[in-house]
This record gives sequence, structure tokens and C-alpha cells, in this order.
Amino acid sequence: MDKILDTFLLAYRTTPNATLPQQPCPAELFFGRKPWTTLDLLLPTRQPTGRQFNSRHGAVERNFNGGDPIYVRYRQSQDWMTGSVAKRIGGRLYNVTLSKGATRRFHANQMRPRSTQLTDDDFMAFADVFNLPMRRPQPTNGETRLLDEHAENHNHQSSNQGTSASDNDNPKQSSSTLPEPRRSKRGHIPKKQFELDPRRKTYKYP
Repeated sequence: MDKILDTFLLAYRTTPNATLPQQPCPAELFFGRKPWTTLDLLLPTRQPTGRQFNSRHGAVERNFNGGDPIYVRYRQSQDWMTGSVAKRIGGRLYNVTLSKGATRRFHANQMRPRSTQLTDDDFMAFADVFNLPMRRPQPTNGETRLLDEHAENHNHQSSNQGTSASDNDNPKQSSSTLPEPRRSKRGHIPKKQFELDPRRKTYKYP
């Protein structure tokens, strides 16, 4: 009897009311949202739950393939460890082979991609730190021509600025006519070395 009564009440409270605008059901008016029933679970969803969460919270979906170099860590307080993806398990779990040889399981949120390709700037910085001889790339003919034109324009502007500055300077003024620096007029108190006398109980500041 109780089961029959619960089924009747559920059907009554989830039935739309045709006399109200937008035809809400009594449970929707009470809770402020439409309740889920068994029939709703049978209907296809418009969007998967994972995509709804990512679009709402701005989460980034990370996918890794076997052999990808990555950084991993269990907690934010730990340092990143280097490793590579050994195998994918399910949708978000991966078996990762660490650089020390051990294999551990990590979630996709605990993994970051790692690049193993160094650029020319990285090689140059490494060579400069350890004083290693390394051939630097030579500029092409077009780059050499642009550098020469830039240097010529810079020298021309510097010569013009030097000429205008020399014309505006007063030839009569010399370094010997500069004003003397301002000095303090307070009297100087000579320093007196402190001498300790065991027989005295007090000392008077001079």
C-alpha cells in the first residue's frame, strides 16, 4: 500500500498543471527546478556531463598518447617529476613511467605536457654558461644589408646631434668656472676616545 501511494504522489507532483503559465508541475513550483524522473533518465541528453562541467568552469580537457613526455605530481606542494606515458586506462587515468624507472598511475589533471625539443636560443644559453665553442648562425645577404643601413643611419643621426650640441655650447664657459659645491657651516666637534675608569661611577658627555 505504501509503495502504491508513493507512486501516485510522485506522478501527481510531477504532472504539469495546464491552468498555470508555462504549465509547471507542483514539485517544480516548490523546489524551483524540474525534478528528474525515470522517464527523464530514458531520454537522450543534449550534452555529456563532462563537457557541461568544462564549459561552465573553464576546465581544459587533456589527452595524452603512449610515449608522450610529460611532467607529473600527486599534490601541488610536490615538485614536478619527469616521465612518459606508458598506457592509457579508461578516460582520465594513465600509467606513467617515471625517469627513475618506476611506473605509477596518475590522473590527467596531475599531468602536464613536456617538450623535449630545444630551440637555438636554448643551445646558445647553454654554450655561454659552460663556455663551450659553438658556431653561431651567420646572417644572410639581406639581413647584412639591413644591418649596414641601420648602422649608417644611426651614425648619421649621431653626427647631426653632436654638431647641433657643439653649436649651442658657449665656448667661453669652461670647467674652471663651475660654481663651488655648497658646504655645511656647522662647527666640527672633535672626537674623543672613550676611556674607562673603574673608579668613576658616572660619565659626562662633552
